[in-house]
Amino acid sequence: MMNHQPEKIYTYTYPELNSSASRNVIIRYVAYSGQTCAEYVDKTITLLPTPALQFDALNGVCGDAPAFQITDTAVTNGLPGAGEF
Repeated sequence: MMNHQPEKIYTYTYPELNSSASRNVIIRYVAYSGQTCAEYVDKTITLLPTPALQFDALNGVCGDAPAFQITDTAVTNGLPGAGEF
């Protein structure tokens, strides 16, 4: 068991999934009473693979140009999706 610190937020970044398969991992939540008691809850989450994107070359854009949407893109590793990233 790790030594806990009151009100500390612990973070972890999973490595990117570069394959086309998702992966399930178990996250353990631990709530401490402030004394010696603890309550554990395990939850399974699904990590989704990272899409590899290719962007077509853009023409020059001035810094004061209005916002625009980049539409000439493609997913290069075959992942399904709606095309919104």
